[in-house]
Amino acid sequence: MNHTIMVVDDDPIIRRILRRILESDGYRVIAEAGDGAEAVEKYRELRPAITILDNMMPEMNGIEASRKIVALDRDAKLIMCSSLCRNMFESSARMAGVRELIPKPFTVQQVLDVVGRFSCTPAE
Repeated sequence: MNHTIMVVDDDPIIRRILRRILESDGYRVIAEAGDGAEAVEKYRELRPAITILDNMMPEMNGIEASRKIVALDRDAKLIMCSSLCRNMFESSARMAGVRELIPKPFTVQQVLDVVGRFSCTPAE
């Protein structure tokens, strides 16, 4: 089974925090992207098991990137990590193919709980 994760956020500090949380629990972060367009290209190339992405980014936002990733792979496991986790936004995100949402600011446990729901056990 593939236990790989891609982290997408325009803030390098958030990417680093998510990477540390995931890797400290045994997950393997194989890619980072700073915007939605880069995320789509890296997804096409690497096909990570899980993609965690922000919504508000330059070039292409997370909802549009999610739509494009789902067009490439309808089984893509997408998690949106955003400060905009409200009903209308959540509905738009889910319609774009996002399966789970993590509110910002987040805790280590929130991240690990959501990632764990995908039956993606840490890499050995």
